[in-house]
This record gives sequence, structure tokens and C-alpha cells, in this order.
Amino acid sequence: MKKIILTLALLLLNSSTEPVVAAPTAASAWAQYNEKKFAESADSFESVLRTSPPSVSLCYQAALANFAANRRGRARQLCQYIVQNFGTTREAHFAKRLFPELAAVAKTDAKTGDKTKVADAQKADTKPKSTSKSKDDDDDEEGAETPKFSIEKGARRGSLAFTPQQIAADGASGIDQAFNPNCWFEASMAALAALPKGQRLLASMIKVGDENTYIVRFPGDGQEYKITENDLNVVGVSDKSLWAALIECAQVKKFPDNDGSRDISIGMGCITGCKAQSIDPEHSSLQELSSFIAGAVSSKNPIICATEAGYKTASMPDLVVNSHAYTIIGFDAASGMITMRNPHGKHSRKYTLAEDPNHRKFEWVGKGVFKMHISLFQKYFDEVCRSFI
Repeated sequence: MKKIILTLALLLLNSSTEPVVAAPTAASAWAQYNEKKFAESADSFESVLRTSPPSVSLCYQAALANFAANRRGRARQLCQYIVQNFGTTREAHFAKRLFPELAAVAKTDAKTGDKTKVADAQKADTKPKSTSKSKDDDDDEEGAETPKFSIEKGARRGSLAFTPQQIAADGASGIDQAFNPNCWFEASMAALAALPKGQRLLASMIKVGDENTYIVRFPGDGQEYKITENDLNVVGVSDKSLWAALIECAQVKKFPDNDGSRDISIGMGCITGCKAQSIDPEHSSLQELSSFIAGAVSSKNPIICATEAGYKTASMPDLVVNSHAYTIIGFDAASGMITMRNPHGKHSRKYTLAEDPNHRKFEWVGKGVFKMHISLFQKYFDEVCRSFI
């Protein structure tokens, strides 16, 4: 009996006690990137690329991680693959910003039809998937037209970099959410950009810094965020307007772990400096919901909303993105139609409601803007948030 017990003890001692480490995912690799663990992030992305189809977003995120980890050769290889195989996407546009020489390569390969393999680490028989289905029918096929990083000649340090009129010129259309999972912030910035009071507030946030640097400071926040051209490239913003790109870049620096995503009121409070008020549509009457939305819209104050994490059921048509924030830009109480904007802008997925040909319940406008009846809104959205500035 003693021999049996001794044998079992030896077997237990010799058995491996090392914990099982979960394989990295694209989400965990991107989380490492946001934590500024660039080398670890790049390694994790390489592991994911060995077993996953080389989608354009995965390849671009991997390129950003390698670029930040100073592995420029690998970053360029991934960017070249993106440019040659996903040439009409915003990722290709940003890949050419990271490596400008790829613009010439893209033109040459467009004539010859040559393709570049993503890496030896990827499966040879894997083909890239088209992203054209997610675009609006009325959008052009080119990547986002991002602004040139430049500071007005003769601008003094500490002076305001933009006027409210410059921000009003683009308004909400100057904002396009890219690869950062920050719809909770971009929706609020778009809400301000569409309003006169908001345009003045946004203009007050951006000042001229030292040579080739801007400084962003959020209302009520004592921290200053210095933004350089390289910061914009590394973060991967895709906003049409420079002022929007600078503010988004500052937000990514302020929330490197994306902890604002747990509540859309965090983004609203950050960019307005004012306390946000929220309401749950599902647990509110249509009258309460209508009054809450109308109160912000009529007084020209920012208001945003967020969809349910898993709204979709067999009886509910696919009309919005799950777990996503939108800007409310209009409300017609007479018809009950709420006008909203997706922060993905021109890259938003287009939706239609086949059973509503006269658009009394849902109407797609274009470039991320659509109208939805308040009765449908109550089913699809689980939070509405506003702030009085």
C-alpha cells in the first residue's frame, strides 16, 4: 500500500502544473497595442495571422503594431499587401500614409495585375475578402480623404488652431470612425460638430503647440495632449477633418485601454465637460422618450444613443450595428421619425426595411445617416444620452 501511495505521489510531482495559456485573438492583440505593449501586440497579431483569413482590418492592425514596435520591414510588407489587394479601402489609404512609396507601387500593379502574398506565415490558399458590401451605394470607391497635417504659417504657440466657422464647414461629416473601437466618443464629437455651441467648444480644445505640434485639452481636464503627425499615423484615425483627427487622437491617448466603451456617457462627459443625462428607451414610455430627445434637439444640445448588445431576433430586421453608438441629429415629433448618424460616416453599412416601401418606419439617407420611427428606436436602442452645454 505504501508503494502505491509513493508511486502516485511521484506521478503528481512529475506532472506538468503549467497553466494553459489562451491563444491570442485579434481583440487581445489590439488591447496590447492600446496598452502600448507594441512588441507583444505585434507577436500576437502574427500568431492570429497564421490561423485567420487576412482581412483588411486584421492586416492593418498588425501593420500598426509592427510599425509601433519599430519592425518597419514587416509593417511595410503588410501595408503593401493591403494596398495591392484592398486598394479601394480606407485601410489602403492609411497604409500609403505610413509608407508613401506604396502609392507608386499600387499604380504599377494596377496595370500589371501583380499581387503580393501577405507573408510566408499565412496560408497560401487564403483569399482576401471584399469590403465593398459595407459601403454606401452613393459613396465613391476611394479611401477616406484625410487632411494634411499642417500648422498655419505664423501661428503663435498657444493660439487657437481652428475657428468655429472652420469646424462648421464640415460639421459631423468631418468625422469618420476608423479602427479604434471608440464609437462612444466619435458619436459625441459628431453631435458637437453639428451644433453652433458645440462648434465653439470644439474650437476651444485645440491650440498650436511647439514646432509641428498641436495641443488638445478637453473641457474640465487639466491634462494637455501633444499631437504630432506621427501620432496620427500610429493611432490610425480616419477623420476627414484635421480638427476631428486631432481630438480623436487625444481621446485615444486619454483612454488607451478604451475604458470609455462601457458607457456612452463617458464620451459625452469627456468632450463636453458637463454631466451627461441618460434614459433607457425600453423602460420608458414613448412620451417620456420623445420628450427626452426633443428637449435636446430643440435646444440644440448634443444627444447620442447606443444599440443593444444582442438586439437581433428572428422577428427584428437587421437595421443597426450591435453594441454601437450613434448621433441623434434630428427629431420630427409629428411623424415620430428620429434622424441619426453612424460615426462610421461614408463607410457605414447601408440598411433597408423591405416591408416599409413608403419609409414611414425606416429610411436610409446616405453616408451613415438614416431615419427611424421612435417605436422601432425603442426596440433597437438601450440608452440615450444628452448633455446641456
